Amino acid sequence: MNYPHTKLALSYFGALLAASVCGTQYLFSAYSTALASKLNFNSVQINTIGSATNFGCYLSGPIFGYIVDHHGPRRTAMISSFLIFAGYFCLAMTYGEIFNSKSFLLCALYMLTVGIASSAGSWFLVIIPRNKLILEEANQISDLPESSSSTDQYNDQTPLLNNKNYDDELDIGGWELFYNYDALLLGILMFLIGGCGLMYINNVGAIIKALYSSPSNPSLQNPESNIFKEIQELQNLHVSLLSISSCLGRILVGFFSDITKFMFNLRRISFFILSGCLVAFGHFLAGFWVKSLDFLYPASILVGLGFGMMFSIAPTITNEWFGQKRFGINW
Repeated sequence: MNYPHTKLALSYFGALLAASVCGTQYLFSAYSTALASKLNFNSVQINTIGSATNFGCYLSGPIFGYIVDHHGPRRTAMISSFLIFAGYFCLAMTYGEIFNSKSFLLCALYMLTVGIASSAGSWFLVIIPRNKLILEEANQISDLPESSSSTDQYNDQTPLLNNKNYDDELDIGGWELFYNYDALLLGILMFLIGGCGLMYINNVGAIIKALYSSPSNPSLQNPESNIFKEIQELQNLHVSLLSISSCLGRILVGFFSDITKFMFNLRRISFFILSGCLVAFGHFLAGFWVKSLDFLYPASILVGLGFGMMFSIAPTITNEWFGQKRFGINW
């Protein structure tokens, strides 16, 4: 059994599982209008609640990055597992009117804890040192029947890895990033692309409700139409479209950026720029072309694709440009 590769495979699937749990904040639009209606929140208040999740997720990132870099991901998981349960539990109790207080600031605090939890790792993720993997693979080969061809093949492929001094690797981080033009450019672009994507994701429910209330919507002419149910179904559909297209964008950009990097030496920043173009085009459609619900689908798909691509390629760029020693806090 190939133990090093098995460990890497298990860590990869563990990362996928953790990522799926950490994406619950993107479902906010699916229930935001229902929450606002039940608790009588206005547009500013419900957007404050939605934004609190993002603030918690992204502002706590450097703290958890520092913990992961120095102590591994399990300590962050101990915090996140408690916070994500507590945040959603308190919000559900408030929605069900079990808690007396209906303050939107308290709801924002609950979602802030969800965002903080979404920024932390998984119980099942551990850091496997690269040198340890190489040593285990070498031990496995040494346990095989002696074969000059296999031994020569192994020696041809491994000396650079075994002899490499990782202390000489690129290591840019901390306050150095604020004086690094590449880091500043990457941060500004992420702020713009990610911010625009989050704005659409958090408000697509409100956009659907506004378009549904348009006089041109034939459903309003039907007195037997269950308006609330139809709006909720449309919100769920567009949140699903955003999630699926975001996932697809993350997979595709990882696959094609590797291929074009090694075959054509195309820089990964090209895909980062492409993601920004997709998000911008999706906003352009939503702002100038969408006049009814039927035309909103392309906007949701484009924003989801661009948003997913950006959050898939940006960590790789961060690692390549600034090194992996302080990757957690840099990212």
